[in-house]
Amino acid sequence: MQTARVETPKVAPLAEWENGRIRIMQMMWGAGHGMPGGAEHIAALVKPFGLDPSKSMMVFGAGLGGAVRTIAAESGVWTTGYEIEGELARAGKQLSFMAGLDRKAEMQLYMPTDFEPSPNSCDYILSPEALYRHRNKNELLAKLQKSLRPKGQLSITDFCLAPGVAPDDPRLEAFSAQPLEFWPAEQYERRFRELSLELRVSEDIGESYRKMILQGWAELARGDPVQLATARAFVTELEAELAYWADRLKALESGALQLLRFYTIKKAETRLMSNW
Repeated sequence: MQTARVETPKVAPLAEWENGRIRIMQMMWGAGHGMPGGAEHIAALVKPFGLDPSKSMMVFGAGLGGAVRTIAAESGVWTTGYEIEGELARAGKQLSFMAGLDRKAEMQLYMPTDFEPSPNSCDYILSPEALYRHRNKNELLAKLQKSLRPKGQLSITDFCLAPGVAPDDPRLEAFSAQPLEFWPAEQYERRFRELSLELRVSEDIGESYRKMILQGWAELARGDPVQLATARAFVTELEAELAYWADRLKALESGALQLLRFYTIKKAETRLMSNW
């Protein structure tokens, strides 16, 4: 009796703008996305804005641009994404082009020292899990505030120190090989007051984020034969991406960090305290 041969699905070659890490990120979090939650999570974050297609928006820390394209496609708002990692910014730019949204959902690479958005240039800003990477958050928040028009809206999600946790807590060491500066909630709130940003919402979304990470992993494990073949083809990148998010999950579950959402509105008249 002859045993039927099972053919291994072929893995599509990487595109010019793609690499193994980007292929794995999209498998884990959804096409065009590099973070947990995908389009549904982004829609929930921007819902308080009441998006108006005649206005403009910035996404600071845009990754592959999934949030930028989701917002532009679903609301019609002209949206610009800024990303610090060159390979992600380039891939996001190509993905926007392929979606026919290269103008409506623009992607730009930025360097922290050169980031200078035009004053009063946008009505909404979303910053999803990006500010913890920056040690100059005082200055950066001032630049974001300056770029908002009066009564503009700013929504931030960020990893923050849990109450009573010191910046040198050993539980934070596995989070990143690079030095990071995590702020506690009260430091953000104080800076918002200095910048005349009226804080409307401050909430811990860590539990829902934890579930989104686990859901992404579960979807990956239930993948079709092509996805499973892709995972085997890029096993090094898969292991790195799993480890990256496992460290974040561990930090949240240990109680060292919180994932907080802040929603603020720029007051019509501002007189800034200059301390940077």
